[in-house]
Amino acid sequence: SVTEFCAPAGRFPLQFGQSWSNMSSAKKLQGEIDRVLKAVSEGQEVFEEIWQKVHEASTAAQKEKFEGELKTQIKKLQRLREQIKSWITGDQVKDKQPLMDARKRIESDMERFKVCEKETKTKAYSKDGLAAANNNDPETRARLEAREWVESCLDSLQTQKDAAEAEIEVIRSKQKKASKVSERELELDGQRERHSYHVERLELVLRLLDNDNLTYEDINGIRDDVDYYIQSNTEVDFQEDDTIYDALKLDELDQDKGGLDLLKMTKKEKEAEKERKEKEEAEKEEARRKEEARKAEIEKKRKAEEEKRQKEEQRRQLEAERRRQEDERRRHAELQRRTQQQADHLRSQQELAAGGPAAAAAAGAAAFCAKPVYTRPLPSPASMLSFSPADDLLLVACLDNAVIQVHTVDGSSHSELEGEGVGDPHNFARAYPSPSGRLVASVSRLQDVVRLHSSISGELVGAYGVRDRRP
Repeated sequence: SVTEFCAPAGRFPLQFGQSWSNMSSAKKLQGEIDRVLKAVSEGQEVFEEIWQKVHEASTAAQKEKFEGELKTQIKKLQRLREQIKSWITGDQVKDKQPLMDARKRIESDMERFKVCEKETKTKAYSKDGLAAANNNDPETRARLEAREWVESCLDSLQTQKDAAEAEIEVIRSKQKKASKVSERELELDGQRERHSYHVERLELVLRLLDNDNLTYEDINGIRDDVDYYIQSNTEVDFQEDDTIYDALKLDELDQDKGGLDLLKMTKKEKEAEKERKEKEEAEKEEARRKEEARKAEIEKKRKAEEEKRQKEEQRRQLEAERRRQEDERRRHAELQRRTQQQADHLRSQQELAAGGPAAAAAAGAAAFCAKPVYTRPLPSPASMLSFSPADDLLLVACLDNAVIQVHTVDGSSHSELEGEGVGDPHNFARAYPSPSGRLVASVSRLQDVVRLHSSISGELVGAYGVRDRRP
């Protein structure tokens, strides 16, 4: 029952039944993703150009300038990486492979920048180290060791942070839609936040150390606490110390040097990212609620239509059954009537054969008197009454051949056979039924025509002229 709506590049299948607003949201999301992926490609091209300039710089000043541009560009790519990571961990995007490829490319450039930055600083300190070795300067060696320790701590924390993010992605990929956040996911998210905090602090420490705002002795003062955090932060009995960096007064030192802007910007971006995610979650929940309401309304309408259809079908069946019973009753009544007529006719024939004409007349009179009484108006006095051979029709002829009426004996129906009068009240008429009772022949005293009518419909069947007219 699943039908896919193919958005651009076929990346976002939509379930059948989704509203056009959801389809529009999917298209909008696809457009935003395409713009981000395009920005990643363009940013990596710029990064590559600056990378070549860094390695081709002929002077230290040019190289330092290009390294600053390279750092700015990698920060832009990192912000795009955060956006891509939010899409990968969410459930709005079905085809996540392009996003994962873009993230890997950005992380590869981040590693290249880290190596470049480390090489540049290491070269500067390597010269100082060689000079210190020649001059046997213990303070310089201690400073180099402090810097290497901070960099190793940053590498370890970044590795732990990446591991936590990877596990979070695995957990979210296995979760069903609208499921609650697991305890493990909350725990990993807390670890990731703590790692990010220490990474920010140590990056600031490294920057202040390079600018001679901190000494190696300041670094050694936090060394044990930071090592304890890196080595034991996942243990059950771990107790975190929130005051590790307080003695260094990092914020005050960096504000004086103007070096906290990047860190503050990072915090603002993270707050904005968090707010954006919360907004997306709220919009997702609202869209899910509306979709459920829409499906419930569709189901309600479907049930109402099904109930209406069932009632209509039941009504038709009852009506058909009523008509069938009515037809059956009518056929049964007609059969009884015909059977009774045949029995009466047979009885009259038997009585006629047994008792002669007198008995037959008496039987006919008794049978007629036993039938229901009925009345029919006549346009003029009748000149003749007669029965058909089966005694089921009564013929009534009026004076001047005006009207001849054919009645059933039980009075249930009658028909009129209209004739042509001559305007003479003495022109009396006669009517005679055929042996089958289907035709009626009529003739009048002052006319030369014999007419045949259907006893059932009253329609004129034929008219015949009389050759020899007698009074």
